[in-house]
Amino acid sequence: MSPALHVGAKELQTKGSFLRAVVETLQLKKSPALAFGLAKPAVMTAEETTSGLRKLPTRTTTTSTARTTTSYMSSLTSEEQARVRMLTQVRKGVVSVVSTDPKNNLDEYLSRLSSVRQDYESLPKGPQLAFSISQGSGFFLTSDGLLATSKHVVANTKNLYRVVTGDNKVYEVEKILRDPLLDLAFIQIKNPNKDVFTPPALVEKNIPPLIGQTVYSIGNTLGKYPNTVSQGIISEVSRTVTAYGEADTVVDLFDMIQTDAAISQGNSGGPLIDSKGRIVGLNTAFDQDGENIGFSIPSMYIQSALESYRKRGSIIKPLIGVQYIMLDGYMTKTYKIPVANGAYVLQDDGNTAGVLRGSPAEKAGIVPGDIITMVNDVALNQNMTLMNAVTKLRGEDKVTLTIYRAGKELKVEIPVEEAS
Repeated sequence: MSPALHVGAKELQTKGSFLRAVVETLQLKKSPALAFGLAKPAVMTAEETTSGLRKLPTRTTTTSTARTTTSYMSSLTSEEQARVRMLTQVRKGVVSVVSTDPKNNLDEYLSRLSSVRQDYESLPKGPQLAFSISQGSGFFLTSDGLLATSKHVVANTKNLYRVVTGDNKVYEVEKILRDPLLDLAFIQIKNPNKDVFTPPALVEKNIPPLIGQTVYSIGNTLGKYPNTVSQGIISEVSRTVTAYGEADTVVDLFDMIQTDAAISQGNSGGPLIDSKGRIVGLNTAFDQDGENIGFSIPSMYIQSALESYRKRGSIIKPLIGVQYIMLDGYMTKTYKIPVANGAYVLQDDGNTAGVLRGSPAEKAGIVPGDIITMVNDVALNQNMTLMNAVTKLRGEDKVTLTIYRAGKELKVEIPVEEAS
C-alpha cells in the first residue's frame, strides 16, 4: 500500500514548495529488484486516504551570520574549503526532472491541496486520490536553459515533464530531444523570465577519465533527496554492460565509466564530476547485486551530441554504410588475419551488401574485405566498435578511417551523415 500524503497547508503555497514537500516526505515506491538495472527515475505515489491529511512535523532552523560561516570555513583544511566552494557552485546547475501522468493534472492537484486548512480533520473523507510522479536528475549545458538527462528519465512521450532547480523554481519543458543511440536526452525549458542558469563545465573532450581519480555524483537520490552529493573514485573505464529497465527493456551501454560514488534510483541524468567541478560523465545505471557499482556515460559523448544538436538541430544517428563484424583473437588466429583488432567489412551475400550503395563508405572507396582499424585517433576493438567510435565523433563534419587492405595501411576521409 502506498503511503499517505503528509503535507501541511503552509508548505503548499507554491508549486516549488509543493514539489519539495513531496520529495522530502514520500517514501520510494518499491519495485522488484533487478540483477542489473538502469538508475531509473524514482516512482512515488501520493494519496489522500480515509485518515485525512497530516501536517508536516515542525522544523527548526538555525541562521548563521556571514561572519560565522566565514570563520567556520577558515577552520577547515584548504582541501575541504576548495571542495565546499566547488560543490556549492556546481550544485546550482543540477536539477530534478519531474514526470507526471497526464491523467493526473498537476496544476489541479496543486490547487486542491493548497486550499487545505489546518483543521484537516474536518475534511470530508472521500475516495483515495492517486497522484503519481517520477523523478530523475539533470544538469544545465547552457545558460539559457538547455540541460542533459538520461533518455530513460524522459522515455514516456505521453507524460508531462517539469524541471525543478536547486532553489525550488519550477520550469515547464519546451522540447525534448532523445538520442537515438545513447541513454541520453536534452531538455530545453520554457524560460519566459529569461533567467540565466549556471551550467557546470565539461571536461575537455580529448581528455579521458582516469582510473583512481576522485569523482562526485550529484542527483535526486531516490526521488526524495535533491542535489545529494556522494564521493568516490573512477573504478574502471571502457566498460560494456547490458542494463535492464522497466517493462523488460534492455539497453546496451558501451565505453562506460564505472564508479563507486553512489548512484541510486533518481540519480539518473545527474552529473559525475571531478575534483575541479568539471563534468566527466552522466550517471545512468547501477548494479543492484553489489554496493556502489555505478556507470556513467563519458562527457565526450555528451559533447559530441551537443555539437550535433548545434549544427543540425538534432542528435543524429550517424551513417557509415558498411556491414561489419568486429575481429577477435579467435578469428584473427583461425583465418590468419594479420590485424589483431578492427571492423571487418563483410562480403556481399546476395541479400545484403557489405558496402551500402551511395553511402559515405562507398563514396570514400571502402570495399568488402577492408579492415577498419581506427576512426580518427580512436582504435577499434571489441569494446569500441566502429559505430561506437563514430558516435563519439558525430559532432564533427568528417572523420578519417584507417584501413588495412591487402597488406597495406591507408587512410580515407568520409563525411558524417545522418541515417534515415
